[in-house]
Amino acid sequence: MTVDAWLECRPGGPGRRHHLLHGSGVDLRPLTEADLDDLVAAYDDDRSRENHGYRDLPLDDVVEFSREYIAHASLDPLIADLAIDDARTGLLLGHVQLVAMPEGDPQHMPVQLGFSVHRRGRGRGIATEAVTLALRLAHEHLGVREVWAEAVPWNAAAARVMTAAGMRQGQGALRTLPDGRRVASVRFTSAREGHEDLPQRCRGLPGVLHHSS
Repeated sequence: MTVDAWLECRPGGPGRRHHLLHGSGVDLRPLTEADLDDLVAAYDDDRSRENHGYRDLPLDDVVEFSREYIAHASLDPLIADLAIDDARTGLLLGHVQLVAMPEGDPQHMPVQLGFSVHRRGRGRGIATEAVTLALRLAHEHLGVREVWAEAVPWNAAAARVMTAAGMRQGQGALRTLPDGRRVASVRFTSAREGHEDLPQRCRGLPGVLHHSS
C-alpha cells in the first residue's frame, strides 16, 4: 500500500519524543488519558477479545492494560503507543503500537508491532493505513531494520491488513494467550533492505518531515 504522509517529530520532555503522522484517512498521535474510554471500547468487544486472546478476562484487566498503553506513549527507548484518529472527524478509531524488546538500540533489534481497531473503524481500510504509517515511522524515521507481529491463526482480518501493508507471512511460535489457550501463532515481518542507508535514530528534534512513496 502506498501512503503519503506528513510526519511531525516533536520533543516531548526528558526521555520522550512525540510523533504525529497525518495520512489521507487517519492521523496517528500519542495516546492520552482522554482516550481511555474509547481505547477500552476498542479492546472490549467479542471480536477483539477473541483475536487478542483474552475473551474471559474481566473488564478491569482490559482497563488496566489500556492505562498501561497510555502511560507508555512516546517513551524512550522505542515505545510508541499511538492513537488512530479519523482524519476528518477526529474520532479515535483504534491503537497501533511499536515496541523494542528487550531494551536497547532499535537499529539492531527487531521491533514488535501490534494494533486494534474500534468497531466503528472496521471495514474502511483504517487498519491498513495505520499499520503502513507505523511501519514507515519505524523504517524511515526511527531507523529500525525489522518489524514483526504475531496473530492468532483465525484472525484473517489482521492477516489481510499486514499483507496489504507489505509484511511477509511466516511461521510463528507456540504461545500462550492471556486467557490461557495455547495456539500456534502466525508471524509477519517487514524488513528494511540494506543497512548503510539507514537514517540516524530519531533524537526527538523538532521539525516536520514530508514522506511520500
